[in-house]
Amino acid sequence: MKKLSKFNSEAEEAAWWYDHQDDIAQAFIEAEQHGTLRHGTVARLAAEHLPSNVLLPDHDLELARKQAQAVGVDPEDYIRSLLHEALLREEQKKHSA
Repeated sequence: MKKLSKFNSEAEEAAWWYDHQDDIAQAFIEAEQHGTLRHGTVARLAAEHLPSNVLLPDHDLELARKQAQAVGVDPEDYIRSLLHEALLREEQKKHSA
């Protein structure tokens, strides 16, 4: 499957996913055939093809800005930190299950 490029808008990203739905379905079929289809396959396959710029809803960005301001840090750094912590928690859950 072709790696995604950076998107300029949510509409552009949605169009890409729509245009490549057959490729995505084929990736799932192949994962099943190879025995690699597991819980989290959707997230894993999507992560492998995520663009480096991730679009967030305005209300989430505004909340992050407020929280970052409250602790006196840059909003982008704050979001990166939150995402990193959440990813580590999910990884720990996976290994402790």
